[in-house]
Amino acid sequence: MVKPKAILTRDGSTTLLDPYTGSTFHSIHGALTESKLIYITYGLNHVAKLQDDQIHILELGFGTGINAWLSWITSEEKQFHIHYTTVDKFPLDEDVWNDLPYCNPTLYPESQKFHAIHSVPWNQNVQLDNHFGLKKIYADWQNYQQLAGSMDVVFYDAFGPGSQSELWNQASLQKSYDALKEGGIWLSFCAQGEVKRKLRNIGFQLEPLPGPPGKREVTRAIKTSKNIL
Repeated sequence: MVKPKAILTRDGSTTLLDPYTGSTFHSIHGALTESKLIYITYGLNHVAKLQDDQIHILELGFGTGINAWLSWITSEEKQFHIHYTTVDKFPLDEDVWNDLPYCNPTLYPESQKFHAIHSVPWNQNVQLDNHFGLKKIYADWQNYQQLAGSMDVVFYDAFGPGSQSELWNQASLQKSYDALKEGGIWLSFCAQGEVKRKLRNIGFQLEPLPGPPGKREVTRAIKTSKNIL
């Protein structure tokens, strides 16, 4: 089996190239820059300003684990509590993630956390410290069942519609809407017109935001009552 290949991105951080779809797990213009802006600044930090210190996150696509890793680091820095659930059907083999530079303490002081999130067993709730709990679900998104109205944030971080079209159809997007609490927010790197139309039809209120380097726009969407749209 051909394994993902590590690629250095323009901000000096590393991502992976998927050999089957030809897609990178993160932007070639900057893996960490992209994740920090979209999922931490526009997502986690935004929600933390609006509610108490208990934040429930659902992620589609654990991938390299960068989003979970950055969320854990942020939870300690900002002193709030995160319950992080992530769903992935194709987790990385240990020899792939363990070879990423994020495991190197010389390069990344928080490397121990990166190693810890990948070492967590799948399908188990694990409290990694006082601020961060993680549950990695080994499942197909279409078959995954999440308690309705239980999440504050959705990180929709699958490969794009050109590579995984089944994760961007109406039914898959509806699952993410249903998982959110009223007023919960949905984040994605994707700002394609067709995807945004589907999100509006489902009941999301869209908030286009400036993208990271190499991307003009990203999407933040708010779950609102359908009867007020």
